[in-house]
Amino acid sequence: PEVVGRRRGRYKVALLKTLQTDGPGRWKIRQIQDAVFWLEPSTVAELVRELRDAGVLSYEPTRMSYRMTPSGRAVSALLAALTLPHVEPRRLIKYLSLYEAAFASLLAGIKAGR
Repeated sequence: PEVVGRRRGRYKVALLKTLQTDGPGRWKIRQIQDAVFWLEPSTVAELVRELRDAGVLSYEPTRMSYRMTPSGRAVSALLAALTLPHVEPRRLIKYLSLYEAAFASLLAGIKAGR
């Protein structure tokens, strides 16, 4: 819920989908910003912080890099199942905006099931 159900959820989903297909699983902030070239670097940094706060990404200070947590891998797997493969990030954001109500319904069902 912290990823999809909050502010800029569509962008977080697109960022995670991009990271799923990019690189070895550890990224410096500059690598993430380069991979998510379609957003401003400062916006990418904010999204990464929000994903870290949500427990989807973790930061390793000794390596100065981010990686997906086990929860993050689970979220990514769920997102892969719910979204179309091989879709350009900008188009994915448009698709997700059309289905925002469906995500809200799914999140309400998840929260009710707790």
